[in-house]
Amino acid sequence: MTEDLNIDESLKYLDDVLRYLIHNTSDYSVTFNSFYAYKFGRNFEKDNKEFKIGMVRTLNNDFDNFSISDNTKAQAEKLIQALYFLKSKNLVYIDTSWNIKITFDGIIEYGKGGFVAKLKEERYKTFLDSFNVYVTIAISLASLLVGALVVHYS
Repeated sequence: MTEDLNIDESLKYLDDVLRYLIHNTSDYSVTFNSFYAYKFGRNFEKDNKEFKIGMVRTLNNDFDNFSISDNTKAQAEKLIQALYFLKSKNLVYIDTSWNIKITFDGIIEYGKGGFVAKLKEERYKTFLDSFNVYVTIAISLASLLVGALVVHYS
């Protein structure tokens, strides 16, 4: 099982895909197998055979000899889901042969700082909104206190 409770890490994962396509490819595209090898240091085709063997073993209730270790299947699934997410946002294009290419929208999104920067900006805005509410309340109370003191000492 992967640890996906930290939204910052998940957004960084998406940014890493965009960063790779911009900085590590000559034509802003890569095959899925090549990207998988870069990301995990393993061959997808070999892992995929292990997934199928593992599923057969699981179906035969042979859990002791289950061959998939180190979250291999979960890592592959997370990568695929990240790519589908980026595709749904029109940031990457995936053809039928699983060639992945960054779109111009993806280049612009990455140029703005990516998903992590957007989250930090939203958090900062939320902080400022909260801060403004507390400052407004403090100023109102101070004004009320000054007004009461003026009336009392006049």
